[in-house]
Amino acid sequence: MRETPVKLKHALIALVAMAAVVGVPVAVQASGSPSSLDCPGTVDDSGDSYVVTSTCTFPKPPPVTATVTETATATVTATATATVTVTADPTPSETPTPTPTPTPTPTPTPTPTDPPTADPAVSIGLSTAASNWNTEFNRLNADGGITTRRIFISQLSQGGNQSTSLIVDALKHGLHPWVSFKPPSVTNPAQYASWVDTTANQWEALAVQYGIDFYATIWHEPQGDMTSQQFVAMQDALAPHLARPHVKVAPILTSWQLDNPANDATDFDAWIDPALFADGTYSFFGFDSYVTPYDRVPLVKARLHGLGLDDVPLGIGEFNSQDAAELRKAVGFATDPRVIVACFWDSGQWYPLTPAREDAFKSILTQSRVQH
Repeated sequence: MRETPVKLKHALIALVAMAAVVGVPVAVQASGSPSSLDCPGTVDDSGDSYVVTSTCTFPKPPPVTATVTETATATVTATATATVTVTADPTPSETPTPTPTPTPTPTPTPTPTDPPTADPAVSIGLSTAASNWNTEFNRLNADGGITTRRIFISQLSQGGNQSTSLIVDALKHGLHPWVSFKPPSVTNPAQYASWVDTTANQWEALAVQYGIDFYATIWHEPQGDMTSQQFVAMQDALAPHLARPHVKVAPILTSWQLDNPANDATDFDAWIDPALFADGTYSFFGFDSYVTPYDRVPLVKARLHGLGLDDVPLGIGEFNSQDAAELRKAVGFATDPRVIVACFWDSGQWYPLTPAREDAFKSILTQSRVQH
C-alpha cells in the first residue's frame, strides 16, 4: 500500500507573540484517523500569528479524509493545539506518468432537413338553400362530418355583409363559413376596398370570438360575367383587403372547360394571378366540380403545375353528380392531401338527392381525414 504525504498548514492562534526563528523545527504530536501519523513541521512567525506547517503521512488510496489533532511546541516555549480535517486526493510521493487522454472523434453534426409537410384534415361542407338548411343538414350530418357551410352574399354593402345571421348560425354550430360575395360593379373595383375592409374586420372578429376560421371568395365562378383581365384586376384590388389571419381567401373558378382537350385550357390559366399566392393573399385555390367531380382534380393540378403552384392547397366550392357511382368516387376529396375543404351542392332542382346518391355522399364523411 502506498503512503502519501499531505501538508497541513494552519495558524496556532494560541501561541503568544514571542520571538522565534523562522523555519526552526517544532515538535508536533498528532493523533486522529488514520492513527499513527508522522507529522514533522516548522513554524513561521512572519505574520500576525505563528503558523505551523507540518506534513503527515498516511495510507491511501484516495480520496482520503483525515481528522488530525496537532499539538505543537516551539522553541519559544509556547504550546497550542489545532484540529484540522483533511479531505483530499493527495499528491502521491511518486508522481506516475500520466496516461494521455485520447482525443475523442467528433460526432458529425447532422444536416438539417425540412420537417415533412403536415397532411391537414379536410373539411366537408354543405351548400343548400337557407330555407332548407336545417332539414338537409340534420339529415346528412346525422353521424357528423359536415364542418363547413357555404353562404352567398348577392352584393356587398358599404356597412358590411347582410348575411350575419347565417354566418353566426354556422359558427354557433361549429361550422366554418365559406362566404362568397360580389361587389356592386366590375368597374373600378378599388372603390370598394374600404367596404371589403369593413367586412373582413367583422369576420375576423367573429372568427376569433368563436375560434373558427372563415373561407372567403370574391365573385365565385366569374367566367361569363367578365373578362379574365377584369377578374384579375378585381382580385388584385380587393383580395388583399379581405385576407386576415383567420379569413382564408381563395378564388373559385369553374372547371368544366378542362374536361375536353378541345377547350381552351389556357383561358383557365388567365383567370389566376400567381402573385396573390406568392404574397400570401390567397390561402388556397378553389374551383367547382360537377358530373365527374374528383376526375377534375388531376386536371386542375396540371394547370396549377404549369403556373408553378404545385404546393397550393385545393378547395372545392361546389361538387355533385347525377351519377351515384361518380359521386362515390368523390371520396377522393377526402383522401387527397392537397384538398382542405370540399362542399357538397345539395339542390333538389338540378340534383335531387336519391337514396343511392345520399349514401354516396355519406361515404365521404367516414374517411379518416374528414374533420368532425
